[in-house]
Amino acid sequence: MWIDVAVLDDDDDDLFGFASRSVALDGSTLAGGSPTVVESYDPEGWIRQGEEPCSGAFSRNATFTSDSDAQSISHVVTHDCQTGGSSALQIDFADATAYSQDITWDGAGTATLAATHRDGTTVVGGFDEAGGAFTLTTNFPRGHDPVQVVQSGSIIGTTRSYNVVATFVDQSTESLDVTSELLADGTSSFAAVFDPTTGALAGSATGSDGGTIDFTITPQPDGTRLFVFTASDPVDEVTVAGILVLQADGSGCGTITIRRGGSSLTLPVCFDADGVGEIDGDPVGA
Repeated sequence: MWIDVAVLDDDDDDLFGFASRSVALDGSTLAGGSPTVVESYDPEGWIRQGEEPCSGAFSRNATFTSDSDAQSISHVVTHDCQTGGSSALQIDFADATAYSQDITWDGAGTATLAATHRDGTTVVGGFDEAGGAFTLTTNFPRGHDPVQVVQSGSIIGTTRSYNVVATFVDQSTESLDVTSELLADGTSSFAAVFDPTTGALAGSATGSDGGTIDFTITPQPDGTRLFVFTASDPVDEVTVAGILVLQADGSGCGTITIRRGGSSLTLPVCFDADGVGEIDGDPVGA
């Protein structure tokens, strides 16, 4: 630690310029030495006791015993009150793989991310606080399907949007767009989860009147999609549940079950790609 004591018997005028700590641990590393942890903080200038530095750099380096999965960690964080900062993390493992992560941010509320996982998966993204917008691109290593997933979203006023696109080995894509609007009373909500690996989509929504809907859309081996949903209306005390098989062109057939009180009614339903069809033989959507 570097200290400018100035007047020796006056602690109030002491200035600190650098601090570090080094610890040796029990055991042995793969290289044969002792595991160690070395930490340091280097402020941009001298600071007084109790004063928060406006800028500087913190570093932490550690090595571990030979039987540990992680063999070493290096982490450096820089910060500046005006211009932002950065974080650089590197973890090396016993099997010669590594994980790295680099984050930068500025004083205007934007940040970037770049990470590489042990299996070669890379993640690159950015965030803008002003619009609540983010992008995140994940590229998977050879042998993985999908090969890429791109996610993006934003929050503008009361509107929230989210998009994900998965690209597969055969260059086909699966995408999901979700937009939700928060009502003035704050009671409406919508959520959806997309699994790019299986292509399954699950979601739920709650309206301002307390009505709810839960649904799942699951791809089938024959190219169709199984659509299962349950909707409830607490005002009319009605619940509607459906199981539909959707074709690639948007047409489909299935059943819906309407429940109210202790009674229920199940009806067949079919519709074409334009949404025109029949419920129990009666035309709808025409």
